[in-house]
Amino acid sequence: MTLAQALISESVPPRDRGRYQGYFATLFAVASAAGPVLGGYLTEHLSWRWVFAINLPLGIVAALLALRISSRVPAAAPFRFDLPGTLLFVTGGTLGLYALASAGHRLPWAAPALYVLLLVAAAALAALVWWERRAADPLIPLPLLAVPAILRANATVALFAAALFGTILYLPLYLQLARGFAVGESGLLLLPITLAIAVSSTLTGRAISRSGRLTVYPSAGLATSAVAFLALAATMHGAPAWLVLVLIVAGAAGMGTVMPAMQIIVQDTAGTAALGTATATVSVSRSVGGAVGSVVIGAVLFAVAGGADSGIAALLPGAAELGGAALQQVAPADRAAVAGQLSHAFEVVFGTLAAIAAAGAALAASIPRKRI
Repeated sequence: MTLAQALISESVPPRDRGRYQGYFATLFAVASAAGPVLGGYLTEHLSWRWVFAINLPLGIVAALLALRISSRVPAAAPFRFDLPGTLLFVTGGTLGLYALASAGHRLPWAAPALYVLLLVAAAALAALVWWERRAADPLIPLPLLAVPAILRANATVALFAAALFGTILYLPLYLQLARGFAVGESGLLLLPITLAIAVSSTLTGRAISRSGRLTVYPSAGLATSAVAFLALAATMHGAPAWLVLVLIVAGAAGMGTVMPAMQIIVQDTAGTAALGTATATVSVSRSVGGAVGSVVIGAVLFAVAGGADSGIAALLPGAAELGGAALQQVAPADRAAVAGQLSHAFEVVFGTLAAIAAAGAALAASIPRKRI
């Protein structure tokens, strides 16, 4: 993905990059939705082995297309892989995410192991910052990230990814437990999210190419997402299913405005010499933001829903497989209380998603680079 986006920026003038980044974001969103649907179809009608076998013809087609790209390589300085930085990044990130994902169920809040994991993760990340200032070819380019436009753009991408992946992972759980949808039905309702992101990304890319304005679209888009998530949290108890779907699609459309603009800001600010590195920082920010967001939203859900009742905490992991049927495991006399506690938990979850999107909107609006 990093190389593909860098090639776009090498081949396309800055004013036209928005349109092409919109195409890229659209294809990525469509593929992300089509992959699970195709995988489910192959598993159900052929065999789970075809989930892997299908990658052989797809990989061959991708390789043939890649061979058509010009092989001209510009002169470059020797590169040394930053193995210590990579090990510190993986150690700190993995331990930190595991600790946050386990808090409140795998590891009780009072468990010493939880805080040992967090302490080791913090130490590894602190050592990473120390090392990256001295590495010849650092994994994390700190001087590049010190540029205000690049730093804020990457932070915006991280917040966008946190909201997006938090929504994709926990929206089906809400639909199953609070709305009574089956697992398959809640999965299919993710398709409108993908479609909204795809359309929004394409329109945003075209708008950037026409106007040259960059930050106005993601700041307005994420503000729209924040309002939609907040409205969803406020109307969760009585809203009809169609209104829930409208709010979810509005939130997704707002998030679709982010990637085309942020990719252009980072690449244009970094310049040709650091094009690959700058593009990579956006990909890393999106991946890390998505992972952290998923973990934080999960921790909020477990803390609110499971913190007051160990029975609900035990119910949540199985709900991902059983859907609304998981509530049938609860005694009939307790189901109303459990449903109420779950509704309150999802109010907090969508309120948290609204706060993340609002923070992203504020950051996008503060980016110094406004036009191309």
